[in-house]
Amino acid sequence: MSKYGAQKIILGADCNNEKIAISGWQMESNLEVIPFVKDYQKKGIKYVICTDIAKDGMLEGPSFELYQKIIAECSHSDGQTIKLIASEEFQLLTSYQN
Repeated sequence: MSKYGAQKIILGADCNNEKIAISGWQMESNLEVIPFVKDYQKKGIKYVICTDIAKDGMLEGPSFELYQKIIAECSHSDGQTIKLIASEEFQLLTSYQN
């Protein structure tokens, strides 16, 4: 991130059962999505693209609960939070309200 800057990098965090998916969604890692995002957030990441394979990946619509949970748990006390791009065509803005 030091080479390009956090504004030019989007972290991919596709998951299944809230675990980071790897190998083209064929395998599930032991990494949980929220701690994964938080770890990169500490390093300065500002943008995350996430697909909940079990829902979005199966064309069952956006996984609102998961995306709201990511935004809520990755918010800082100073009001800063990640910008989440959810699934392929649905963008969940951090200002999203129920």
